[in-house]
Formats: sequence, C-alpha cells, structure tokens
Amino acid sequence: MNKKTILLVSSVILFVSLLLYYLLGGFRPVTYSVITGGKYIIIGKEYIGVNNSDKLEKLFEEVKGKIETSFPEGILTIVSDHEKYDAENNQVGYFIGISIQETPSVIPEDYNLMEYRPSKSIRAVITSHNLVMPKPDDVRNKAMELAEAEGEELSNYSLERYFDNGNLEVDFLLVK
Repeated sequence: MNKKTILLVSSVILFVSLLLYYLLGGFRPVTYSVITGGKYIIIGKEYIGVNNSDKLEKLFEEVKGKIETSFPEGILTIVSDHEKYDAENNQVGYFIGISIQETPSVIPEDYNLMEYRPSKSIRAVITSHNLVMPKPDDVRNKAMELAEAEGEELSNYSLERYFDNGNLEVDFLLVK
C-alpha cells in the first residue's frame, strides 16, 4: 500500500470512530450537584466477591427481571460499599436491588431491605452509553473534589440508579 491509501484508510477509521463516540454520547459531560436530604429504600440482595463473575451477573439479571414482573415499581440500583473494594484482588461489595418510594409491608423471600437517609450527597448524572462512560474512579474522584469543596467527606457508600432512558445517576453519600 502506498502512503496515500494508508492515510485515507486511517482518516476514515478515525472519522468513523469519532462519529460513533459522539453518537454514543462520549462527549457529553457528567453533571454534578449537591443533594440535601433524601431517602433511599432498596429491596435487594448482597454480593461480596469477584467483580465480573457469573454469580454477580446472574444476581443482576435476577433483580432486573423482578422489576419487570413481581416487584413494586422501582429503579434498578446498585449500592457499592467502597470499604469492601479491593482492586488488586478484583473484589467488590454490592447490594443489588430496586429503589422504591415507600417501605413495603412484605419483602420477597431471600431479599433484604436497606434504607439510607443521608443529610447530603453528591449526585453525578451520566447520559452517555455504557461503552463510552467515564471510568468509575474518575467519577468518584470528581465527587470527592466537590465534597471537599463543600467541607464534607464521601462515605463508603455510593448508589448507582439505572433509569429506563439509559441515564445513570450515581449518588455518593456524604459522612454525617
């Protein structure tokens, strides 16, 4: 191949890549805000183990399936316990469930109820496709900067809420 052909092919590949990145929302910024008050009620199951395991995927799909069938209407939510996170050993601590508006009178068998009532949290709203989303550590670091600017500190918990429209809200709970 001559240099012109290589340059043309490279240019086309670069253009298509940038176009796809744009269409998937890769250039959309993450928006951050400080939320005062709030109540999170979540019905779900705890998972402590290896990230990206079959067991974790099955639990995620089970809870996702419950939303579509028998659970009260709610939002798919993953609570991350950053104290149980170990990047070196690929270990995570999650509570995977469904955020609901009111405490239910009955909780499905094998499921637990968790409630959080933070006085403040930092909310990150991500509107890009998951293929081009920013890295979780980058989002957390920016939230940490905002918390420090508020004279606050992030707690060990963050809540990821997955909306039907593809948006993701991550609430980083602040230490009381």
